[in-house]
Amino acid sequence: ATLDGILCEDAVTLAGTPVYTFAQADVGTDIEITTSGYTLAGDDAGNYDLTQPTLSADITKATPVIETEPTASTITFGDTLADSDLTGGLASVAGTFAWTTPATAPDAGTADQSVTFTPDDAVNYEAVVFNVSVTVDKANQTITFEGGAWQSKTYGDASFEITATASSGLTVEFDSSDETVATVNSPVTIVGAGTTTITATQPGDDNWNAATPVQHDLEVDQLAVTVTPTPGLSKEEGASDPTFTYTTDPELLGSDTLAGALGRASGETVGFYAYNLGTLANDNYALSLSEESDQFEIVEPSSVVLYYFIARAENGQAVLRWRTASELDTVGFWVERLNGEAWVRVNDKIIYGKDEMGATYALVDAGAEVGGTYTWRIVEIETDGSQQI
Repeated sequence: ATLDGILCEDAVTLAGTPVYTFAQADVGTDIEITTSGYTLAGDDAGNYDLTQPTLSADITKATPVIETEPTASTITFGDTLADSDLTGGLASVAGTFAWTTPATAPDAGTADQSVTFTPDDAVNYEAVVFNVSVTVDKANQTITFEGGAWQSKTYGDASFEITATASSGLTVEFDSSDETVATVNSPVTIVGAGTTTITATQPGDDNWNAATPVQHDLEVDQLAVTVTPTPGLSKEEGASDPTFTYTTDPELLGSDTLAGALGRASGETVGFYAYNLGTLANDNYALSLSEESDQFEIVEPSSVVLYYFIARAENGQAVLRWRTASELDTVGFWVERLNGEAWVRVNDKIIYGKDEMGATYALVDAGAEVGGTYTWRIVEIETDGSQQI
């Protein structure tokens, strides 16, 4: 500060310690400042009155000092920052700590998030924005996988879809404990009879923990099949059993086959013998013998010994040819063709025997189409009126 108004020869100096007093303490502009504490000194000081200077100045907001940053409580994925508590913060002035964007829902993991310190005296202090680390745990998820009618199937049933959902919205995966029963590569495909456990899983991701698996059993029953032996099978007493042929209802699926063979009641004397399932088996089928099954017959030895009996196409016709190795007391022959479950005669008149060794015979079956599959048999009529097949 300098003195103004002192005559040039006078000995006067400015002394004292100035004190400045603002007219207000709050933020403002052109605030009046009152000055006191200046005095005059020197031999001529008594000749003067001192006027204290008048000043003005602006007061701006101060920035608080964050002495201790608050810590954030752990939240779970799906929560917002508003769910995380800020504790332990300390600033140079009174105020509160809060998340800058409390509606933010962070991904799982640990990351810095913006915090704002708001002083209670917002007129004179600025808000302070800084980052605080917050940890977000992965969320748990659940699987909804309903059982139902799909859990009970029969071998041969069509493929089908199953559905399951995860509370996370992530895709649910399926697994079959026994792929010889069913596979689950969308859709579920029945492979064989048995029981398999279908498991629904969701392994989680960066934000979701793996879900607890949900399981349901799938039971696939055997397909019921009725076995009907071919009618009219027989043998002469003392001969070996023929192959017991049969049909199934319904037909076996795809390329499926039955292992083993049909059986019959024991016995080797002339008579009728009931069929049984013998060793026929397939794990995918529940087999039963037709209640209307014919019986296997053992007949007395024929007086005719066949050398061969064949059927072939000749000039667009089905021609049957046979040769006897010997004939004894033979009147003649009827040839019969199996039509459904009944035998029908092919020749209108009996074909008389030749009563000689090596006799050959031929017959055209006008009722058989070339390319078809048929079963024929020869019925020998003997001199006593009996017949042998």
